[in-house]
Amino acid sequence: LSSFISPYLNDRALVRQAHEQAGMDFIEVFVDCSLEAAEARDPKGLYKK
Repeated sequence: LSSFISPYLNDRALVRQAHEQAGMDFIEVFVDCSLEAAEARDPKGLYKK
């Protein structure tokens, strides 16, 4: 399990291609939530900065 965060389609495509070349499965997941929800779930206070 790996986590790659990138807003750029090209970067995500490169990661997907690397997984495919290595014979590994690749599943891309998009998670969307409001700023308020992110702040409420933020134990480190990163969204308050």
